[in-house]
Amino acid sequence: MPVLECMIITQACKLLNGLLPSKEAKDQLTNKHIERLYVFAIMWSIGAYLELDDRSRLQEFLKTNFQLDMPNLSSNPEDTIFDYFVHEKSGVWKHWNSVVTEYVYPKDHDPEYATILVPNVDNIRTDFLIHTIAKQFQVKKIEFSVFDVLFFFFFSLFC
Repeated sequence: MPVLECMIITQACKLLNGLLPSKEAKDQLTNKHIERLYVFAIMWSIGAYLELDDRSRLQEFLKTNFQLDMPNLSSNPEDTIFDYFVHEKSGVWKHWNSVVTEYVYPKDHDPEYATILVPNVDNIRTDFLIHTIAKQFQVKKIEFSVFDVLFFFFFSLFC
């Protein structure tokens, strides 16, 4: 899919703007923390448009051509940089698995099938990226369906 380079740069700026704290809290971040947030914004602004194979190529390109503070992938050979995020408080790379919670089926009622969303790495990551972009627009808290959330995510990538 052809994408204008300016849209990728815009998306990187939007992501970074959503990841960085307010002006009052900016002094709490270390240089390493800011660098990791920058790497995260770059990898997702470009990587969001790519298929899995192309993401692997992007990862190799970044590793071989730049001296960036990227996640340590030695623990699992199947992991990619896209399986990690920068922890908001500590500024270290964390695996998305560390924030996936167990799904608890409600005991008091049977939920509608369309409302069941079992947490996994993909939907936790997508939710994080959507909220990182959305919080910049000071959207009031409203209930979204899964389809609304996916639509907003892909819409925000192209606008």
